[in-house]
Amino acid sequence: MNDEDDPHGIQSVAASGVVNSALIAGLLLKLAEKGFLSNIDVSDIYDDALHSLEQAQADAAPKDAALYRDARAMIEGPLRDTPLSDDSS
Repeated sequence: MNDEDDPHGIQSVAASGVVNSALIAGLLLKLAEKGFLSNIDVSDIYDDALHSLEQAQADAAPKDAALYRDARAMIEGPLRDTPLSDDSS
């Protein structure tokens, strides 16, 4: 895709979102590895993010449903994969 096909930088915005998600996930995992966050803390953070997303979706236009579905899947994956036992201490 070149600039003529993407005049508003949609591809760049999407890439930025993916980078941010990867950085945040990596940061949470590293903080858990170092003992600054427990697995329960990490799970709570993802759960809070999911709740925030659901609140935003309630006010969103129906045409944005696919965006929220995809965002929800991105949050639910790490939430599902985070052990609920607090074994990081």
